[in-house]
Amino acid sequence: MGSDWDRYQERFRPSRGTRARMRGGGDGPREPDLPIVRTVRWVARISGTALVLLVIVFMIGEGPPNPLKMRGIEIPTSLAFLAMLIGLVLAWKWEGVGGGLLLGAYLLFWLLNILSSHHFWLRGAFPIFPIVGFLYLFCWRQSARARSLTPW
Repeated sequence: MGSDWDRYQERFRPSRGTRARMRGGGDGPREPDLPIVRTVRWVARISGTALVLLVIVFMIGEGPPNPLKMRGIEIPTSLAFLAMLIGLVLAWKWEGVGGGLLLGAYLLFWLLNILSSHHFWLRGAFPIFPIVGFLYLFCWRQSARARSLTPW
């Protein structure tokens, strides 16, 4: 015989089919994400994929940068940009890690840009990067909050 808590868990534990429909599959009971979290997650994924594809198109058209011809601050700026792209890719699987890496690398990229060009604002598609990073962190936080409220 079990305690009241054990009987409660057995009675209200989702079935295997319900767990498979929840985010994360059947590897553990989790709360299903709210519709707004799913929507924000897909907006972030589509935007991040578009940014990565945009960079790939530019690299095909212009060719990859030659690190042997880079001088001074161009090397750390390029590494920060590469870290931003890695953050976008990692965020598909690990939203917190990818979003954090994306925002940290963007901050470094932005600061290095200020030092090298003395322009405060980044133009073009660059302002989209931190927006996507914040969207990923929002999804990660909401999913973590939902998992912590699960009683089983």
